[in-house]
Amino acid sequence: LHDVALHLLGRLLYTLAGLPRPGGPEDDAGQFAFGANWLQFLDHGRITRHGLVSAVQEARRALGGALSSFRGLHVLDLGCGSGLQSLAFRLLGAHLTSADIQQPALEATKQLRAAFSDEASWTVAECSALDVLGLSRLTPADVVYTWGVLHHSGNLWQALHNAQLPLADDGLLLVAVYASEFYDEKENLMEMKRFYRNASAWRKEQLEIAVGIHWLRPLLKAGNNPFAVLSDFNVQRGMDFWTDVRDWLGGWAMEF
Repeated sequence: LHDVALHLLGRLLYTLAGLPRPGGPEDDAGQFAFGANWLQFLDHGRITRHGLVSAVQEARRALGGALSSFRGLHVLDLGCGSGLQSLAFRLLGAHLTSADIQQPALEATKQLRAAFSDEASWTVAECSALDVLGLSRLTPADVVYTWGVLHHSGNLWQALHNAQLPLADDGLLLVAVYASEFYDEKENLMEMKRFYRNASAWRKEQLEIAVGIHWLRPLLKAGNNPFAVLSDFNVQRGMDFWTDVRDWLGGWAMEF
C-alpha cells in the first residue's frame, strides 16, 4: 500500500472503531486514565468470545507449569483494568480479589462480576500497588497476578516489593513489567508519551492513528485484510486494537 492510502485506511479504521474522544492536556504528575479507557472498552461491547478465550489461555500460560490449575486457589489481580483477566481466573475456578486504584476500572470489573459470577467468590477492592496498609488488609492470595501494571505505578521497585505483601505462604507472584533491553530508543518513547499527555484531544487522535498505522503497516503492506488483522489482534490479545493503542500511548507514569 502507498503511504497516503495507508494513512487514509488507518483513519477509516480508527473512525469505524468509534472510540470516545480522548481528553485534553494532562498533568505530568498524574496517572493516565487507564480505567476510563477500559470502561469504554466494556461499555461499547468490545469484549468478544474470542477475547475471553484468549484471556483464559493467557492465565494458563502465566502459570508456566508452576501449578496444575487455579481451581480452589485465591488469586489477587492487582491492577485489574477492564476486569477481563479477572474473569478468566474466575472461569478457571479461582476465588478472586480484583484490585485497582481507578474507579472506572473497578466499575468495569463489577459489571463483569455481575454478569458472570457472585460476590462471595469475587471481591472487588480499591487498592494501589503503593498502598502498603491496603495491600496488607487484603485476603492472603495463593497467586498475585500483576501484568503490565507496576511500571505505571510511579515507583516500580516499591510496587514490586509491595506486591508480595498479600502473598500467602508459598504463594506465587506473577509479574510482567517493561524491560529496557527491548526498547532501543527509550528516550524517544518517553518524549512521545509526554507529547501525547500534553496534546489537545485532536492531536492525541492524530498520534493514535499514526501509532496504529505504524503497528499495522507490515501486515497491511503484505496484503492482509485490515479487518481480519484487527480481528486477529482481538483473538490473540483479548482486547480491542485501538483501545490498546490508546492505553500504550497514554500509559503514564512509566518506568523500565
